[in-house]
Amino acid sequence: MTSLSLAVRVHLADALVWAHARHLIAAAAVAGHRLNAVTARWAQSPANRCIRPGCPRCRRAP
Repeated sequence: MTSLSLAVRVHLADALVWAHARHLIAAAAVAGHRLNAVTARWAQSPANRCIRPGCPRCRRAP
């Protein structure tokens, strides 16, 4: 794999994460949810799990 194709894959992955986050925020705004509920839902996805133990956002157990 060349460094260019790796850079493209990383950039595409970042763009997909950004699009997913924007979709969740927009859906929450339409449904009247608060940002805390959106953050908790975002943290539930295995791909978005925080690696910090005891994180106040995702409430990961230490």
